[in-house]
Order: sequence, then structure tokens, then C-alpha cells
Amino acid sequence: MMFSPTIDTAQSLSAANQVRQPGSKRPRQSNFELLRIVITLLVLMAHADFYAVGIPSVNEVTGAPVSAWSRYVVESLGLVVNVYIIISGYFGIKTRLQSVVNFLFKVMFWRIGILAGFVVAKLWCGYVIPASSADMLRMLIPGQGDWFVASYIILMMLAPILNNYIEKSSTGSLWKFVAGFCGFQFLLPWLVGNVFQEFNGGYSVLSFIGLYFLGAAVRRSLPQLKASASQWIGGYVFVSVVAGTVMFLAVWLTVSPCDNLMRMFLEHNGPVVMGANLMLFLAFAKMKFQSKTVNSIAASAFAVYLFHMHPLVKTLYVEICNYLFVNFNTATYLVLISLFIAGMFVGVVAVDFIRRYLWSRFSQLMFGDSDAGSMARLRIRIQRRGWA
Repeated sequence: MMFSPTIDTAQSLSAANQVRQPGSKRPRQSNFELLRIVITLLVLMAHADFYAVGIPSVNEVTGAPVSAWSRYVVESLGLVVNVYIIISGYFGIKTRLQSVVNFLFKVMFWRIGILAGFVVAKLWCGYVIPASSADMLRMLIPGQGDWFVASYIILMMLAPILNNYIEKSSTGSLWKFVAGFCGFQFLLPWLVGNVFQEFNGGYSVLSFIGLYFLGAAVRRSLPQLKASASQWIGGYVFVSVVAGTVMFLAVWLTVSPCDNLMRMFLEHNGPVVMGANLMLFLAFAKMKFQSKTVNSIAASAFAVYLFHMHPLVKTLYVEICNYLFVNFNTATYLVLISLFIAGMFVGVVAVDFIRRYLWSRFSQLMFGDSDAGSMARLRIRIQRRGWA
């Protein structure tokens, strides 16, 4: 099966459609669609751990070692946001007006919808919104309070230049660039500390560029990688569990926070996280299957990320996670938080069908065709039922 080096920007976050030749309609590759669902759930899980509850304290490690160890492992498994960009680099971003508008439409739908929901809650039941009117207006700006969206928008603008370099580079040159880039960002923080802030622990467009090139290099070399999907997924789990265990043991044995070690194992642009992310990506790249259900759900997976990263929702998310962690034992907490995350995922995916339908109409009006893929079938079903 042949892959295209470029697809539309919005589709690259939609998990990499196959190349579409004029007049052809090929289904999305469900292995990458499933990967999008998995990494979205893992990100929600990670944000319910260290982000919401905090890194286990020395007292927690020594007083409740099983709970603390499990939290370190969960966090290690959930640091997978890099995979979104590896997918984009694997298939490439083709920055066109329609795809850029599609991405911004998705972001603004949830920005406006969430803000409207909080305003209704305030008027209807007196909910106190933890933000001023000026702050709420600023939340309408794409990327405000969400580093990923802001960095991805810049990556979209840079994509034509990056793609030109990739197309003209040999596979060996591409891997040399990736090795040099990764080595530079791995070593620099250890050599000069926090003097050089541009990488920002992976929370930056500069780190995205490295990941983008990594995805492109992997696309060139995937046929030569003989390990199976199960072997790659096993490697991802092994590295994550070992990383979590090393962090736990370091704190437990030294009775100190071990901040430098934590940075090495937890930063998104660190060798441990990037290595585990690459193995997770390769596991799904080696899978081959098709599922209309998976494809349909995955089309809204990024909406779940957007929803939970909205500043107002993020505040509630942290409060709920903290409440469950403080008031229940470890086993009950894990069950409840899993149900909470699953419920959020299902709810947002359901609501996102509205956004997908509106985009299919808007896209057809503005660009003369629909770029929404499976939404064409949804639109037909809605019309047949007389809902529109």
C-alpha cells in the first residue's frame, strides 16, 4: 500500500488519510485512527494524574508506595502528545486554505460552545465562572491557554518549507538531521540548564519541528523495520513501566524530590518519552485493518483534547480529579477516574457530530465540496430522517 508524503493539515490530525487521487475515495487507515483514540485517552489519563493531582510527594512515596508507584507508571504511559506530531510528519501537512479553516473551525466551535455553556450555567443556576469577562473573551482566541494548538498553528505555516526540505533530502540525510536535532535538544538542558528556553521541555513549535522530521524519516524507513506491532507495543509498555519505576525508586531511596531525574524522564522532548512515543507509533503503523466505526469515532478524538484543554473545563477537570483522589482509595479512584474519562470521551464525541455536520455544510458552501469524509453519509441519514 502506497502512502502520500502530504495530506491536508486538518486530516493529518485526523490520523492520516491515504493519498487521494482525483476521482478516488480511499478509506482512512483505521490503524492510525485507532492510534488517535488511544493517545487521546492516554493524554486524558496523564492529565488526571500529575497535572491534576501533582507529582507524588516524598511523604506519599514513603507512606503509600503502591499508590505512588502506580501514579508514576500511569504518568509515563500517558506522556504521548508527541505522537500527534509524529503522525503529521509521517503523512505530511499540506497547508491549504480549506484545511487551515477546517482546523480553526474545529477549535472555535469548542471555544465558543464551551464559553456559551458556562454562561448559560451562570444565568440558569448561578454557577460562578472562575474568570473575568476580559479573560473569557481572551479564551476565544485560538491557542489561548493551550500550548499545543498555538504551536500547531505555527507548524502549519512552516509546513511548506519543511516539506520542501524533506522532499529534497535523502533518507540518510533525513535521519542525520533527526539524530542531530534530538541529540541537541537532549543534551542542551544538561549542558546549560534552563538558559536555553526555546525547547521549553517539548512544549514548543521548535520541538514540533523535530518530531515532524522524525515522522517523515520513519515513513521512509518503515518497510525496513521488521519488528511486529506486538513487539513495538511491548517495548512502549516496558520503557514506560521502567521509567515510572526508576522515578519511584529514586524518590523512595533518596527521600528527596529528585528534580533533575524527573525532568529527564517526564519532559516531552526527553529521550525516554520520545523513545516510548516512537515505539507506540510504530506499533500502530505495523497494524493493518479497516473499521468504519473506529474511523467515525476517531474523527472526533481531537475534539476531546480541545474540550478538556479549554481553560474553564481544565479547571473543573482538575477539581474533579482532585476530589476523587482525596476521597477514595487507590483502587476505587482508578475505577472512578476511568469511568469519568470514558464518559467525557463519549459525551464529547457525541456532541462533536454537530460540529462535523456544520463543517460539512460550511465547507460545501465555501469550497464547493465537503472535506468531512464520513460526514457525507451522516448528512444523508439526517436528511432521510427529515432532521434537516
